[in-house]
Amino acid sequence: MSQGILRVGLGLSLAVLLCSGAMAQNLVENWSFETPDAASVPGPGYFQNQDASVTGWTLTPAGIGHGLNNNIGGSYDDGQRNPFHGGGRPIPHGDQVLFIQGDGNGILSQEISGMVDGNAYMLIFHSGIRPGNAGMDLWVTLGGVEMLERTTMLGAGTAPYVRYAIPFIYEESEMGANPALEFHREWPAGGDVTILFDAIEIRPPQLAVDVTGPGLVAQGDTVVFNTALTENVGETSYQWYYNGVELDGETGATLELLDVVIDDSGVYSVDVTDASGSANAAFTLIVVEALPLSTAWVLALLVVLMLGSGAWVLRSRQA
Repeated sequence: MSQGILRVGLGLSLAVLLCSGAMAQNLVENWSFETPDAASVPGPGYFQNQDASVTGWTLTPAGIGHGLNNNIGGSYDDGQRNPFHGGGRPIPHGDQVLFIQGDGNGILSQEISGMVDGNAYMLIFHSGIRPGNAGMDLWVTLGGVEMLERTTMLGAGTAPYVRYAIPFIYEESEMGANPALEFHREWPAGGDVTILFDAIEIRPPQLAVDVTGPGLVAQGDTVVFNTALTENVGETSYQWYYNGVELDGETGATLELLDVVIDDSGVYSVDVTDASGSANAAFTLIVVEALPLSTAWVLALLVVLMLGSGAWVLRSRQA
């Protein structure tokens, strides 16, 4: 009976979690750089055009080296690793990434429209460096406001793409009506470093909350439920419930129950609210007089088997 209740509670938790965030529209044009031209290039390999701009994006100064890499195949004809894929670092989305290379500094930019003043958004993107290249600096601005402070990207070995997820509130008075999203890159003079971009998004957050804690405990135990949030923006508030009834004063990220009794069994849930909206999740707690004796027997048997196996191995080695 108790296992059935536990399954129902866990199922409810999963359903609430999955439904907590709605699908959100991405406001970035050509967000993953999948274009028919690049898709038609026989792979593996890449193509480069220093004069034409990439659809939806502007690269300055004009003439800086850039292009789209076609990752089909994962390596060059001479057997070397594809510098944009391969070596256990698959690209984040699709078959192509945008690359910028050459000796100089550059800015990749796009004007963003459709944001609502005062609403919460997420800026998400993936970036990396061609393995083996030296380090370079990267920073990101939106309407002149710093989204990502200057950071040094390293390309040692087969470094994976780094995923950045940055929450923000759109303030039209500060960022402008159609703010420019700009990726700034800089490296030492005399270098020839390739930086990669893929899966760039600006979209409303998809707030989600997960609750973890023990499902089966004995009377007298202390129980702690913890929350973990995804894509939360700004100040966050919590409210805990027991079987749908609000727990007075329980407004923190964790819920602690001291000296639980059987009557404390039930479904515990939490509502989370932030600048983007709200989400909730639930967890089932079952309290028994004592943990099942069968559990103790199983643990004891496992210990005996482990000790026996260790003794047998030791004797075998000595023989």
